Amino acid sequence: MITYTIPTWNRADKLRVCLNSLIGQINEVADNVVIRVYNNASDDGTEEVLKEFKENFPHLLGYQNGDEHVGGAESFKRAFLLAETEWLWMFGDDDILAPNGLKNVLEYIKRKDVEFIHAAEV
Repeated sequence: MITYTIPTWNRADKLRVCLNSLIGQINEVADNVVIRVYNNASDDGTEEVLKEFKENFPHLLGYQNGDEHVGGAESFKRAFLLAETEWLWMFGDDDILAPNGLKNVLEYIKRKDVEFIHAAEV
């Protein structure tokens, strides 16, 4: 139902925190939510973080490594294109999902006939 897409570049530590915030909630409330990451040719250990999460959560995480670094807009576009579900939730690699954020959005989608939701910082 929802694909979280995350472009990332040289922020392995922040990406780890972001992924943990998502995976914790996905495991609690949903079985039809996945995460897709576009790695914008990072050279700081980001690929190792992605491999670790993919090994531990193969049903949740997929990623694509870029061969060369591209600009921010292109990185977001490439992440966007990794979505494979009805809903897409763009995330930055330094974003953290607020407590009950996924649960609240899933409930809202079920109750309302909407085509777009903008969820932002608290």
